Amino acid sequence: MSNTDIDLMLELKTWAVVGLSNNSERAAYKVSKLLMDKGHTVIPVHPKAETVHGQKGFSSLSDIKTPIDVVDIYVIPSNTGLVKSGMNLAGPPAKPKYSLVTDSDRVS
Repeated sequence: MSNTDIDLMLELKTWAVVGLSNNSERAAYKVSKLLMDKGHTVIPVHPKAETVHGQKGFSSLSDIKTPIDVVDIYVIPSNTGLVKSGMNLAGPPAKPKYSLVTDSDRVS
């Protein structure tokens, strides 16, 4: 991914963060907090549908009815395909413009 791609994504405001929970040690928690501090809307997506950073959580992407610009995925590699399948099922208005799979072991 080029710096131009990253800059374009960072201009987008609504991010669904898959794998986001209230575990403050996880990369998804830290990155989502940074995004919110920069003015982005973050939608937590986790099977427990937890409220994180004061934002209502959803158990799947298909449950989100508002438009999503970016899906940032923080799950174990074997579940990445399931998440991407869920993005296809979401459809408009939730269908994202971009998806980003983050290796959570490398983000701190």
